Amino acid sequence: MNAGAVLFHGFKKHLNYINHKVIISKRKDGNGVNDAVTEQLIEINKTTPIGLIITADMGSSDIVNISKIKDNFNPDFIVTDHHTIPDDNIINLLKGFFNPERKDNKEHLPISGCFVAFLTIVATKLQQDKNTPKEYFNDLLPYVAITTLTDVISLKYKINRQVLHVGMHEINSLRNPLWRILKRVLKINTIYDDVTIGFIIGPLLNTGNRTNNEELVLDLLTTDNIERIPELITALVKLSNGRKKAQKILYKEALQQILQSDNYNSKANTPIIKTPYAINGIIAGKLSDFNNKPSICFVDDDSDVLQGSARGVAGDLNIVEIFKTIHSIDDSIIKKYGGHKQAAGCAVYKNKINEFRKLLDETISTYKETTSPTLSIDLEISPEEITPALIDELAILRPAGKDLDAPILKSKLKLKRVFDFKALFKFIFTVGNRELEGMYFKNNYATFDHNNVVGFFEEVNYVNVIYNLEYANYGSNISLQLRILDVQRI
Repeated sequence: MNAGAVLFHGFKKHLNYINHKVIISKRKDGNGVNDAVTEQLIEINKTTPIGLIITADMGSSDIVNISKIKDNFNPDFIVTDHHTIPDDNIINLLKGFFNPERKDNKEHLPISGCFVAFLTIVATKLQQDKNTPKEYFNDLLPYVAITTLTDVISLKYKINRQVLHVGMHEINSLRNPLWRILKRVLKINTIYDDVTIGFIIGPLLNTGNRTNNEELVLDLLTTDNIERIPELITALVKLSNGRKKAQKILYKEALQQILQSDNYNSKANTPIIKTPYAINGIIAGKLSDFNNKPSICFVDDDSDVLQGSARGVAGDLNIVEIFKTIHSIDDSIIKKYGGHKQAAGCAVYKNKINEFRKLLDETISTYKETTSPTLSIDLEISPEEITPALIDELAILRPAGKDLDAPILKSKLKLKRVFDFKALFKFIFTVGNRELEGMYFKNNYATFDHNNVVGFFEEVNYVNVIYNLEYANYGSNISLQLRILDVQRI
């Protein structure tokens, strides 16, 4: 939706072109230029001729449907995307193909699909007026910054760090009423940073396509009616809360399938769930964190195809290449696939799921065995040094994201109590006459047993805590919080 918002605002405001219509690709119909979008475009063209179609963050793996559209009424087609390109022949169908994954792209930088859409607007405007100042496009950069974090784009590349810095600065200027109202309605007490975007804003905006309400998010990101923004945010929050409840239940169901199935010792997790929510990618990620295996969580929608969302693990394993290998061995198994090295999607014929699992295991076996990640501690500090002043000092090293971790600290702390909230654990520490909270979300770094955390730390006085230091955004108060990576008994 962020890429769509960039093209919408870019055409309307920056290119002064208003004769355009937005078509939403709904995830329930399949990713990209799916069958439903194809039929919709063909139908629209019967009464309102379409001369140009531009995709936003999609299209590279949609050669079949793009061919169908071209055969029907032959519009010009421009694809803006960043996903892997399964079939290079797609370029022959397109007027423009903007994708850093192209083989003839010498830069080959891993940027978000929203960034590609942004660069498309910038390049087009510069064709109109080569003297356009770069600040002219700043209002579009918040969308690029958000997707750089939420799409887990690598920050080891300078260009991604730069767009993130400028985009977040623009958000925090609050010039756009959207960011100002979001802050008020969601009770964000601090500035927008990688934590608030990654854990509050990003998940909220992703709620649209996870709950079949993409129109709601696009409306929020593009409306000129300031009065509607609070009601749109409130509606999304309500949907998000319902999605979270369903997600907890379905994750437990998926986990039980793995623990109880004959495939427990396989190279990958491949559970099948039934849900109207597009949350199989989130569940796949949580399963990968659980046992450090690549995971593909399938949704059974009672059709002949299982829609899978895959997440990888650290190392050389490339999910898209694995799908490509399986497809080359037997092209009757996978109907469609695409995505990135560590996050991808596939549609597998239901009656071929066992063959898919067998070939998946065999293909993964050709890769080097992955090992659990290790922590590299940046600074060991005393409990008394855990203060707001330290957060402000460390801010120069942020924002953090993929391949650029937040500063990892270590402290010896007095443990008061542990609370088990199933999805996470809360640790309460005492530092002098004050209490300090630490939140632990299950990960592969921890050295303690996840199955009995409360019991494991019972009657333990002091522990070594490895953590990121941040502000907590709860209610109306601002407080320090440790985002715990590991706790070690002393």
